Amino acid sequence: MKIAVILFAYNRPKYLRKAMASHRFLKGLDYYCFIDYSPIQSEISKIVEKHYKVILRDERYGLNRNITEGITKVFGDYDAIIVIEDDLVLSKDAFYYLFNQLILLEEDKNCGSVSLQKGSGYEEGNRFLGWATWKDRWKRHEFIEEQGSQGIQFWQFHRKNNLYCRCSEKKRVKHIGMTGEHFKWYSRLGVRQYLRKLRR
Repeated sequence: MKIAVILFAYNRPKYLRKAMASHRFLKGLDYYCFIDYSPIQSEISKIVEKHYKVILRDERYGLNRNITEGITKVFGDYDAIIVIEDDLVLSKDAFYYLFNQLILLEEDKNCGSVSLQKGSGYEEGNRFLGWATWKDRWKRHEFIEEQGSQGIQFWQFHRKNNLYCRCSEKKRVKHIGMTGEHFKWYSRLGVRQYLRKLRR
């Protein structure tokens, strides 16, 4: 099974440097970084280019489009992907953990994704901070830009199709972002409150 790591980066070098310092690269994986357009795009590229194949956006994509189109593009050549962002600090075994879970659970068609976030083991809905999935699951999911967050839509896809997310038995990721679209969304809506509404 061919597996790629996809890092999504924006205009936050302070966070990205901290995130990169936590990455422990694993042989057998390929690494891509999609960098959204900004005046400091070249600065961002220099932080990651030693370890990641860089794809520069020539216009501002924003969070949803950058992630959704990036994943779809990489899935043209890979069977599974690991998704991380520029404001996530990872545990030392994060890539190893997700790599092994993707292999172990590939044939379990009730599993829609795996996550670095701590949980009871099998949780309904995807967990957005440090996650991975397979091509056949992603191809069944249709993102509709007008309906908002790609993370929420992938969560709804899990719930609608009775898929679970295999969560980590311990916390393997820390979210450090205090600026950008993710932080605004978390602050404005409150993830747990929003998901409660969806369950009703």
